[in-house]
Amino acid sequence: MLSEHDHAFLKKRKRLAALWTIVGSLMLVTLGAIFLWVFFQTPYIANPLLVAEAIKQNAIEDSVLITAAMLLPIVVMVLFVTVAIFILYGFSIISNEKRYLSMIEKLQSVQSNSHDLD
Repeated sequence: MLSEHDHAFLKKRKRLAALWTIVGSLMLVTLGAIFLWVFFQTPYIANPLLVAEAIKQNAIEDSVLITAAMLLPIVVMVLFVTVAIFILYGFSIISNEKRYLSMIEKLQSVQSNSHDLD
């Protein structure tokens, strides 16, 4: 049978899985709202077509170009850190899945042993 530690793990996993629908949905809505706000409030940050057109027409001030050039490496670093966090999060998810599969195998072996005794 499962240990108390395994039961606690499964209970926690079930609670987190139930919360994810709400949390994930709120995160997506928030992300979309932030993007739309940035898109309309400061379009040079979020609309590459507008930036390309402004560059063609030489309509961007030098200070904006300098600021954009300075922020570009920071943005790239943040994106790489974000991807790294998602990859590390994936390792955590897979670790939990391995543990979950181990519990299932343990239960199956207990069931097969009990059927062999019958």
